[in-house]
Amino acid sequence: MFRNLFVSVVVAGLCISAWSQAKPVAEAGRWQVGVGVSVGLPDYAPSSYITGGSLFATYDIGSRYGLVVEAHDLNLSTPKGVGQTSFLIGPHYGFSQGRFHFYVKVLAGAGLLQRHAGFYASNTTDVYEVFAGGWGMEYALTHHLNLRLLDFEYQAWPGVKPNGLTPWVGTYGVNYRF
Repeated sequence: MFRNLFVSVVVAGLCISAWSQAKPVAEAGRWQVGVGVSVGLPDYAPSSYITGGSLFATYDIGSRYGLVVEAHDLNLSTPKGVGQTSFLIGPHYGFSQGRFHFYVKVLAGAGLLQRHAGFYASNTTDVYEVFAGGWGMEYALTHHLNLRLLDFEYQAWPGVKPNGLTPWVGTYGVNYRF
């Protein structure tokens, strides 16, 4: 009789402890890929916004740390005839609060400064190194689908003559977690 009671108590205890486990904040070794719409405030024409699209991917190394790779192509609308494309990679740190996920990132890579024909004699493209820092916020719609509510980035293009460029880029989008 005591043996059956002991087994029942152990089984009930295991069931209760299984119900009380928290969901993990992030899972190590998970990929996320996404697409977004981006708006940039270029340093060469501060009163004129440029627009385009972005592709991005992150790989979670731990519960809070990871690696981000992104490409911004801001050539859809270029009122002053100059577009910017950047290819960046770097670490990010994030944490979750409910369905919201907040993160910061530090990136480096290459940038293309494109001057478009019609505004200039011909199409020209120059390549520069780019450094960036930023932050963002996402909202989990489902376990696999997230809305990127805002990704904000401050870039530095130090090689652009005469004083370098420091554009701002904001991105809204959607991403899928594998």
